[in-house]
Amino acid sequence: MKMKSDAEFRVTLATASTLLLAAPIWCLVVFEVSLRQPDHFVYGPIVLSGMTLAIHRLTRSVGNAWPLSGLIAGILSLGILLLSAG
Repeated sequence: MKMKSDAEFRVTLATASTLLLAAPIWCLVVFEVSLRQPDHFVYGPIVLSGMTLAIHRLTRSVGNAWPLSGLIAGILSLGILLLSAG
């Protein structure tokens, strides 16, 4: 397996902006899950990470797949939390 050089790990503007969009959504989801069940505060990050991995598996051919899958996972989980709130 070929290792990537340092020059191949550049952050583009699209990557940075997608991460900046995803970060507050992840924080909202983790905060909401910890408010609903204070004893299970680690479930939010675990579920978000698992969803991100699964979505990345589907979108790995797309450019900026990691930040995009993190944003999609955050939006999906926030939507599910909003629907479950009634």
